[in-house]
Amino acid sequence: MKTISSAVVLSIILAFAAISCKKNQPSTKIEGTYTGNFQGVVDGNDTIVNTGYKVTVTRLDKNKATVTASLFDQFEVLVTPNGLNVELVSPTDGLSDDFLYEGETKTLSFMYAKEGDTAVYLGKK
Repeated sequence: MKTISSAVVLSIILAFAAISCKKNQPSTKIEGTYTGNFQGVVDGNDTIVNTGYKVTVTRLDKNKATVTASLFDQFEVLVTPNGLNVELVSPTDGLSDDFLYEGETKTLSFMYAKEGDTAVYLGKK
């Protein structure tokens, strides 16, 4: 019978710990693709309405994520331990304080405004 070295056992334990820790990181909770309703106004004149619009949230680190879609600039948010986004990484972005992830229903909603363009989004994972 072969003996497993303590280094191998320790490596396995550390790998499982890293995997389980990542699952509980705030930005991992909101990571994913959301499909929903997008309504935007471009240059204060043209209105865009899109159902089935996709927004992707990508985890950058423990509590930072990027939000990406085709009709607005990518932006980064900081995520609190309960998974609610509370602060923009860059204050020059036009995201309002109404950015919210609801964990029970897995919905994402936000208002975005930049240089005369505005958007409202509500989507579900």
